[in-house]
Amino acid sequence: PLSYQEKLDMKFQKEQEQKAQERKDPAIKLEKLGAEGRNKIGSIASGLQALDQMSGAITKGFGPDYVSSNTPLIGNIISDTPYTEAERVLTEVVGRMQSGGAIGEQELKTFRSLGPKPGDDFASKQRKLNAQKDFLQNKLTAFGMNESDLGSLGFTTKSPYSQTIAQPVTATQAAPANQSAKIQRYNELLAKKQGK
Repeated sequence: PLSYQEKLDMKFQKEQEQKAQERKDPAIKLEKLGAEGRNKIGSIASGLQALDQMSGAITKGFGPDYVSSNTPLIGNIISDTPYTEAERVLTEVVGRMQSGGAIGEQELKTFRSLGPKPGDDFASKQRKLNAQKDFLQNKLTAFGMNESDLGSLGFTTKSPYSQTIAQPVTATQAAPANQSAKIQRYNELLAKKQGK
């Protein structure tokens, strides 16, 4: 038979082993974070996924433009690119994490300015995206997790769209189709005016 002290030592040892196992199990770590913590982990995963899409878009020739769908007033007439779609998600994620809730227009501009700028070369754009990825991974570490933990929990951190992004159409490639549409519209209006 074990002495009382030996039983206490065994119990303590089992508790330590169980705690060590819990520290390794991402599902237990996620559960212990509570609803708000789980929500933030989901946001971090979405941010990492957006960064992956932005990186893929830059590789394919898309990137930040001086005038984009995010530009006030005239942005509504410009279509999103794979880069701007992901940039909007990332800005929202980072903004909400930093502010702790609702974010204003000025905060959005501030968070967007942390990323690549239209005049940056390719290496600078990638460096800035890597810095933003480091930021999100540090937030993840603060929750006691890493990117591989997210994958084991079912979160997606790689964009399924990164591999399917087509090269952007240049203005010279788009001109003939655009001009033929204008000519066709002109002919339609001319025929309508002539009563045909």
